[in-house]
Amino acid sequence: MANTIWPTPMIKLIDQIVTHRKLVAASLIGLSLVILAFDYVYGPQIRFPILFIIPIWLALWYFGKKLALSLAIILPLIRFGFNLFREIDIALWESAINAVLRIITFVFIVYVTHYAIQAKDLEKRVQKLEGILPICSFCKRIRVGDNEWVRLEEYITTHTEAQLSHGLCPDCAREHYSKYLTKPNGH
Repeated sequence: MANTIWPTPMIKLIDQIVTHRKLVAASLIGLSLVILAFDYVYGPQIRFPILFIIPIWLALWYFGKKLALSLAIILPLIRFGFNLFREIDIALWESAINAVLRIITFVFIVYVTHYAIQAKDLEKRVQKLEGILPICSFCKRIRVGDNEWVRLEEYITTHTEAQLSHGLCPDCAREHYSKYLTKPNGH
């Protein structure tokens, strides 16, 4: 799923390096663990929750909204769990409020980004369906290149998600197959 929200060179680089979903999932888990490790090692004084956005966005990009939402909730909860096991000068309720605020922020980011991705995809689809199509007045072929013409059916199936089935309208049936049609009076 290619989107224009992300810079094109970054998309190409990610797509070239990571081509399989299992590798992407392993990389996503590894990246999340590295960020959590930095967060744990450096303690509450230096915070890295902004970096959690990277695996959340990658999860949204490659696996969809469900996994991104899961990470948006799990990562701040794990970070909150770190605070339970260390001596810090922040009250537990303050740490809990911070975790809830991070979860709300990350969930909001997931929904806004997901909406933006859908809007861009929809815009691309509408652009494909709108506009003036050069069509031959006799054979009904569509011009797609400088001098390349394709059948109308081929154009529709390659540029939309529509599937076509063929039939015969009554006017064409009368015009082309009139001798095979039975007349209303049975003759």
